[in-house]
Amino acid sequence: MKKRLLGVFMFCLFLSFTALAQVQQGKQITGKVTGSDDGLPIPGVTVKAVGSSTATQTNTDGEFTISVQNSVKSLTFTYIGYLQQTVSISKNILNVTLQSDSKQLSEVVVVGYGTQQKKDVTGSIAKIQGEKLAELSSPSFDRQLAGRAAGVQVITPSGLLGQAPQIRIRGVNSVTSGTAPLYVIDGIPAFSGNVGGFTDANALGDINPNDIESLEILKDGAATAIYGSRAANGVVLITTKRGKEGQVKFSYDGYAGLGQASNLFDLLKADEFIQIANERFTNANPLAVAQANPTPDGSGGFVNTNWLDFVFRDATQQSHSLSATAGNDKTKFFVSLGFTDQQGIAEANSLKRYSVRTNLDQKINKILNFGLSLGLTSQTNMGPLAGSNTLSGNIFGGMRMLPNVPVYNPAHPTGYNIDVTDPRALGRGGNLITISDGIPNQRFVLDYNLRKAQSYRVLGSTYFGVNITEGLTFKTQLGMDGSYVDDFVFTDPRHGDGFSANGNMSQAYSPALRWNLQNIFNYRKTLAGNHNLDITAGQELQKQKSSFFQASTSNISDIFFNKNVISNTFVTPTVFGSLTENAIESYLGRINYNFK
Repeated sequence: MKKRLLGVFMFCLFLSFTALAQVQQGKQITGKVTGSDDGLPIPGVTVKAVGSSTATQTNTDGEFTISVQNSVKSLTFTYIGYLQQTVSISKNILNVTLQSDSKQLSEVVVVGYGTQQKKDVTGSIAKIQGEKLAELSSPSFDRQLAGRAAGVQVITPSGLLGQAPQIRIRGVNSVTSGTAPLYVIDGIPAFSGNVGGFTDANALGDINPNDIESLEILKDGAATAIYGSRAANGVVLITTKRGKEGQVKFSYDGYAGLGQASNLFDLLKADEFIQIANERFTNANPLAVAQANPTPDGSGGFVNTNWLDFVFRDATQQSHSLSATAGNDKTKFFVSLGFTDQQGIAEANSLKRYSVRTNLDQKINKILNFGLSLGLTSQTNMGPLAGSNTLSGNIFGGMRMLPNVPVYNPAHPTGYNIDVTDPRALGRGGNLITISDGIPNQRFVLDYNLRKAQSYRVLGSTYFGVNITEGLTFKTQLGMDGSYVDDFVFTDPRHGDGFSANGNMSQAYSPALRWNLQNIFNYRKTLAGNHNLDITAGQELQKQKSSFFQASTSNISDIFFNKNVISNTFVTPTVFGSLTENAIESYLGRINYNFK
């Protein structure tokens, strides 16, 4: 019995020594984390062992306890709003003081009718720096919002230049049947969406991405409420670059590139098409002879046309932007010039834009200041007919073209392969019947049918500010947005859609002008060092007038008159027109309070 008890005692003693050895291989660190600004404990700080997955967090009193291996030599302390700090383990008790990340906390975020420091923002707001928008080549900055902010969905209808993407912020929450967000440029509600008629023209494509300083997306009710029902689908606030104090600084940004279509349709080759066409014809007419045969190309070979090579192209794209900024303690200015020339990967699709912007801020004295912003843009959009329900649609027509016939025919007066019996249809070549539905030669349509939208944009504002007393300011701002779009479409009378009417031509003019007047009071005050108060109150008046008139003609006397509607060059005219006026008067207010 004594031997057995002695054995048990020795075994327990061995376990004790083993456990002691294991404890001695590690160490336990305790401590407290406080902030540098007020010395108060910070709960929720992440404490992680460097080189290990071991981590913990501070409790409500800022205290922590962490067990680490002897090989761990330091700990990292991380918390939002503070700089990450790495501390060497010199003893088992570590008291750490975190430094405030003043740059992050003091970052200014644009909100409705004012600004706030990021640390004071309680609504859901996503901020995107303008330099991020200028990194990629695109016809407009709104296409680059995809994937840059949570809850923001960007849907691009097609690859055509000039088309306005559909932007949804946290789904669709319409009040007035619209689904697009409200766009505010330098405080002025601006036109957006497609302003073209026959050819798409994106109103936001008038904004040079290189002129944008920052972009804020207001997503929830707390952030958008100050704009009322207009903000039912969210708000996108665009701030353009302003002058900065210092000597004149010039900046250039540009790119050149080549665009190509990818993942094109896999269409039948000529021999495959002939086989399928003959099988179809034989099954429908067992006693008939084959209807489709190879077509000689004039050099002893046979035609095998890939029509997608004539619908798509290698598209050249270039963009250049030159800006200058300077200022002193009283005057600051920013000036930019922009030029963009982009070909679409689809034939007959292109976008060309010229832009000028100047922003000025002037401090008159300690009380008074004023400034102005002015942007001028000229944009030309060329677009093919792209509808899926039209026989001349570029993709639809390109897919339906017969691969066993050529594109061109030098013997035809037009130089294109056009059927002699049915001038509306593609030439049949070795086929016994014409193409189904009389679909025209797609290359002729792209070369001779003209669709153009010429737009001019004037977007500007001027403000006058008064520092009434400490913390209390008043600002009145008058802004205007003028959009003027000249649309034109011409269909050639020799072939395709214009054949039956002996040519069609339509010209439309769509001027729209919006005035906006804002009077805003803002009061900011810190009371007793801890109570921060921010009050905004104001009044806004907006008036808008838009009109439209269109002249359409048919039976054109000569294809020479294919650039403009000209008197005595047509037989049948038709005129349309409309006029719309509306106004909004609103009163607004916001109160923000935070403690410490």
